[in-house]
Amino acid sequence: MKKYQFVPTLIYLTGLSSSGKTTLSKLLKKKFGALGVNSKYIDGDLFRKKFKLNKYDPKSRQKVAVKKFRYAQKFLKEKKMIIISGVGAKIKSRRNLRKKFNDYIEIRVDCPIRICQLRDKKKLYLKKDNNKSINNYYEKGNTHNLIVNSHKESKSQNIKKIIEYLKKNKLIFLK
Repeated sequence: MKKYQFVPTLIYLTGLSSSGKTTLSKLLKKKFGALGVNSKYIDGDLFRKKFKLNKYDPKSRQKVAVKKFRYAQKFLKEKKMIIISGVGAKIKSRRNLRKKFNDYIEIRVDCPIRICQLRDKKKLYLKKDNNKSINNYYEKGNTHNLIVNSHKESKSQNIKKIIEYLKKNKLIFLK
């Protein structure tokens, strides 16, 4: 396979808990490797563990997000494609990220709550307080560049859709 050139970009996969953000992020990282695109994946859950930020309330989620994006800046300077997965619940926060980063792509991973509840390995939807906050917390809005549908489309279809978007917008290309 030919090696692709790329514009270092921050790719943020957002959506409800258990919507498929982590799965698609890992597959995207693997696909980038196959294309010769140097990338770094920052997983929200692993990041939480690393910095011992284990609360899931809105204030704690915001704190984790701020730290993740500060951490990502280092890798953008190293000329890497950055993939970040996280709920990204608030429209205002996502708009601020768009202002802060020149090359920023937001991908919303859509999935109905009932499907997310079935996929919920962390049991966040079973906890009364978290269930209420999760169901009311993610603001869809129109901040995204692309929507992928993790319950209607296969993982490979979604990765193909993301790669096509990046090619169309000349963020990855053959030289």
